[in-house]
Amino acid sequence: MSVRINLNPTAHNVLTMEDSIVNLRRIGVFQKNSLERNLNFMRIAHENVLSRESVIREADTATKMVKITRNQILMNSQVAMLARASKPPMVMLHLFNQ
Repeated sequence: MSVRINLNPTAHNVLTMEDSIVNLRRIGVFQKNSLERNLNFMRIAHENVLSRESVIREADTATKMVKITRNQILMNSQVAMLARASKPPMVMLHLFNQ
């Protein structure tokens, strides 16, 4: 024995709408999950960019400090050479004889 259900057009439309709503909900959940994954990826990418920028800034600062130190050493050696050059000639001759 088989049961046959005849639905009137309004009931059939309601069931079709419910199926559509369920499908839309599934699509919405998928899109929400996809957006959340993309958002997490973008957050991680942003953190990586900030970290790399920090490393670059530290390297730039270190390079500048090396240049400053080099210039200070050059300046000190030049001052020392000028100080020795301004001594009386006899003292310089004495230094050469040593």
